[in-house]
Amino acid sequence: MAVDLASESEPATSRILPAEPDCESRAQAAALVIAAWLDSMPADPLGRVESVAVLSVAPASLRAPTAEKPLPAQPRFSLGVAALASVDARGAGAVLSGEAAWARLAGRFGLASGLSVPLPREMGVGQGIARWWRPVLALAVRAPLTQGAWVVDGGIGPAFGLLVVAGSGYHPDNTDVAVSWGATAGLRLAHRSSKWAYWAELRTVLWPAAQNIRSDVEGSNTPKLAALPRIEAQLGLGFSFGLF
Repeated sequence: MAVDLASESEPATSRILPAEPDCESRAQAAALVIAAWLDSMPADPLGRVESVAVLSVAPASLRAPTAEKPLPAQPRFSLGVAALASVDARGAGAVLSGEAAWARLAGRFGLASGLSVPLPREMGVGQGIARWWRPVLALAVRAPLTQGAWVVDGGIGPAFGLLVVAGSGYHPDNTDVAVSWGATAGLRLAHRSSKWAYWAELRTVLWPAAQNIRSDVEGSNTPKLAALPRIEAQLGLGFSFGLF
């Protein structure tokens, strides 16, 4: 290791020092050489003493980072309920829904099983009134689309409906039951805490197969048919509680 020394009154000189294994030892050796060289320099004839101020500035990279509040851990299994308004080609109705959801089963993807129970609805068919009711059991694959306290997630999956139709004002009044197969898809905006989640959801239920309510009119060979809606749009609010 070489240390070069120079001043205005003396020619430049160089000192060769043995290389030390670490930077601290090298700095101490260089400081000793400089101190010895300064002691051997002649005094300033004018007796002037110049002071050198050493300022220490901490670089921005060494400043302590500001700690951010971590988001609470989200439970993997939760139970929830919701109230929704439903709109279709036959008008509007109300739906109560319950679900059991298991998050992060495979990476960020989870499963949700929901049972939706609409309020019974009525429509005129032929000479009487048909009251129909279609509870829906759905299984959806869900995944979050954003991260944070406010989360947007989406879900899609099959739906199984049990259609119950009861007649009133006919002779005689009959009741019939049929199965409906369809699909459901939706988006949910949720605000989550450690255990609770409050959310608003927009979902769509599709029924590919056409289903009709039929009424045979006495004295006529042409029955009266009323088509059931094949597309339902639902919008509602709900909350869920994480069990574990």
